[in-house]
Amino acid sequence: MKKQFKIFIPAMAMLLVLAIGCSKEDDNIPIVEEPIEEPTEKEITINVGLPNVTEHRVAYEDTSHKLTWEEGDQLLIIGFDNVGHFKGKSTFTYTGTPGKTSGSFTGTTIGGAVKYKMYYPATIAVDKESGAVTYPLMNEQEQKANGSTAHLKKYIVLENTDISDLSVAIQLTMMSSIMKFDLTNVPAQVGTLKKLEWKAESYTGTKTGSMDFASDAITFSASENNLTAYMGFLPGEIPNVKSGGMFTVILVGDKTYKTEVLSKKGEVYLAGQRYIATLGSGWMQDPGSIGDSNILVYDQQGTLKNSYSCTADNTRGDTIINKALTEVTQLSGGTVYLKGPFTFLIGGTVKIGDNTHLKGDADVKIQPHDGANWAEYIPLIENMSFPAQNENIEISGFQLYGNEPGVVKPPKLDRYYLCIVLNGKNISIHDMHLSGNYGDGILIGRNTPSSAFNENIQIYDNTINRIQHDAVCVNKAKNVQVYNNQITSRLNCGIRMYNTNIVELHDNYITSNNEGGAGIQIQKWGNISMDQINIYNNEIYQPRTYGIWIFGAGNYGSSVAEINIHHNKIYNTGQHGIISDGFNATIKNNVIDGAGYSGIIQANVYSSPPPETLTFVLTVKNNIISNSRYYGIRNNLSETHSFVISHNCFFNNKEGETYNIELPEGNIKVDPQFADREKHDFHLKSQYGRWNGTAWVNDETTSPCIDAGDPKDDYAKEPSPNGGRINIGVYGNTAEASKSAK
Repeated sequence: MKKQFKIFIPAMAMLLVLAIGCSKEDDNIPIVEEPIEEPTEKEITINVGLPNVTEHRVAYEDTSHKLTWEEGDQLLIIGFDNVGHFKGKSTFTYTGTPGKTSGSFTGTTIGGAVKYKMYYPATIAVDKESGAVTYPLMNEQEQKANGSTAHLKKYIVLENTDISDLSVAIQLTMMSSIMKFDLTNVPAQVGTLKKLEWKAESYTGTKTGSMDFASDAITFSASENNLTAYMGFLPGEIPNVKSGGMFTVILVGDKTYKTEVLSKKGEVYLAGQRYIATLGSGWMQDPGSIGDSNILVYDQQGTLKNSYSCTADNTRGDTIINKALTEVTQLSGGTVYLKGPFTFLIGGTVKIGDNTHLKGDADVKIQPHDGANWAEYIPLIENMSFPAQNENIEISGFQLYGNEPGVVKPPKLDRYYLCIVLNGKNISIHDMHLSGNYGDGILIGRNTPSSAFNENIQIYDNTINRIQHDAVCVNKAKNVQVYNNQITSRLNCGIRMYNTNIVELHDNYITSNNEGGAGIQIQKWGNISMDQINIYNNEIYQPRTYGIWIFGAGNYGSSVAEINIHHNKIYNTGQHGIISDGFNATIKNNVIDGAGYSGIIQANVYSSPPPETLTFVLTVKNNIISNSRYYGIRNNLSETHSFVISHNCFFNNKEGETYNIELPEGNIKVDPQFADREKHDFHLKSQYGRWNGTAWVNDETTSPCIDAGDPKDDYAKEPSPNGGRINIGVYGNTAEASKSAK
C-alpha cells in the first residue's frame, strides 16, 4: 500500500495591473511569507495569500481580487527520478478548512520519484511517456450568469516545476491571468448572448480568445444592456497588443456586434495578473460578408444600414463618403465606418453633419489625389453647415494626409489643404494621424457667426506631424480639452487658443525640431474672458521660438486674463521658455531648462499691446529655471507688468538670474541635481529614493530642491518620506517626487 501524505497549500497572491480603457487599481502586491512550523508527518505548507471566500474551488473573488482553496480541490503531482525520467503521477485532495489560504492536501507517494512538478487544476493532461503536461483549453470556458466567476476555477493555472522535497514549504506560481470585461450600452439586438470573442492585434497577427455563455445566462434588452464577464487566459496564447494595435470585443448572440479601441502604446500581458477592459461605446453590427464594400453606414444603435464600395482608381472618393454621411443625417445620426486597408483619394471636401461619427481603421488614409488644386482655405474635412454650426461630431481612428508632394503647390502655404475645419458643439477628434499638408491640422472655429461660440471640444490621442500652420487651433470657444497628443510643428505653433475660455491643455508632447513657432500659444483680443486657462503636464521640446507664448491685445480689463501653468517640462527652446504680455499668471512647479533666450520674460511681441492703464502680475514659484542663454527671469514691461517670485531654483543662467527684477530671499541659486539632463530626465537625485521610470533607486547625493518649495503649498501627493514640504521642480507634489530623509 502506498504511503499517504498531507500537504498544506496556500494559493498565490493576485497581482493587479492596468488594462485597456480603465484606470490602475493597485500596484503589484508582494507575497508575504507566513511563519511555517516544522513539518510533521510529511506535511507541506505553501503560502499563497488568498481571501476567505467559500463560493468556489480555487475561487476567484472579484472584490478582493484573490483566490481560496475549497473542499474537494485537487492538485496534480508528477514525479521524476534523478535523470528526469517520468515515474508517475498522483492526485492530492484538499482536506483542510474551506475558504482558507492554506490547509492540508492528502495523496499517495510516487514510487521512485525524487523530483516533482505540481499543477492546478488536477485535470491537466499528462503525457504517459514523458510526463509533459498540456494546459486546459481556455476557449472551453462557459460563464453561467452575468458577473459570475464560478467557471474560472477550471481555468486558473498554478504550478511549481522545481520541487525536490515534499516535506518543505512549496510556493505555487500562477501561469494564467484573468481579463475582466466591463461592457456597457450593449445593443438590445444582440439578444441572447452565446459567445464573447476577444481579439488582440499583435506584431505577429491577430489572436483570438473566446468563451461561451450558458443558454439562459444573459439576454440583452433596452433596460438590460450591461455585461460583466471574466475570461481566464494564458498570456502566451493571447500575445501583447502592439503599439497602434486594435483591442476588439465581439458579442455573438441573435445578432453579432463588436466594439474596439486603438491601443496607442500597446498592452503587455503577464502571468498571474488581472486586467480590466472597460468598453461602453462604439458598438457596431458585424456586417459578416460584405464583399468589396469599404464604407459602412450604421445607425445610432449600431445596426448596419448600408454599405458602399470605393475603388483604388476613383479620385473622387469624397463623393461616396459624402453620400454615406448624408445618409447618416437622414437616419438622425450614426456612424460612417471606413474599412481598411485602403487609401481614399479625394478631389473635394468630406462634409460631416449632426450626430455623426466618422470612424476609420488605422490603415485607412484619406488624401487629395495627385494633381489636386484646391482654393484658399478649403479643408479636407468640414462640417456640413459651415460656417454655421453642427453638433455632436466625432472623428477618429484613421490617417488624414495632405499629399504635399502630389498636389499643386499653393501660392501661400499656410492657407491651403487644411486638414479639419469644424464649427459647432460637442466635437471630439481622437486617435487620428495628420500629416503632409500646407495648412492647419485641426481648426475649430473659423468664421464662426458673431453670436455663436464653439463649445465642448475634445482633441486627444492624435499624432500630428509637420503640419504647415497650427497643429491645433481653437477660436472663440469654451469648454475645451486638448490632451495626450503627439505634435511636431513645422511653420507655426503646436496648440493655439484664441479668445477661448475654460481650457485644459495637458499631457501633450510638442516639438518642432527648431522649425515652426511656439509650442503653445494663448492669445486674446478685446474683452472676451480668458480667465480659466490651465496648462499642465506638457512636454515642450525644441520649438523654434517660445515654449509657451501668452499675449493679449485690444481693450479689456486685467481681470479677464488669467492663466495657470504648472508641472510642465519646457527645454531647449529656440528663444524664451515662457513669454507673457497682458495676462496675469501663476507659473508653478515647472522645469524650464536650456532656453535660447531667457527662461521667463514679460515683453511685448505683438503690434497692438493691451492698454497701458492696466497692470499684470506673474506669480512664479517652485520652478527650476536653468541653463538659459541669457537670464532666468526678465521684465521688459516693468511700468505695467510685475513679478512675485518665491522658492525657485536658479542655475547657470548665463547673463544672470534676473534682469530688471530684485530676487527676493527664499529662492536658491544652486545645481538642481537632475537625474540626467542630457536625456531630459528632470527627476531630482536623492539618497533616499528617486523614481527612474520603473523603480525607486538611491543616488549618492541629494538635490537641494527637495523640501525647498513654498511651505504653504500642498505636498500630500509626494511619496513618504516627503519631509512635510513640497519639492521644487516639475515633480513637486506628484507621486514621482524624489524622497526626503524623513
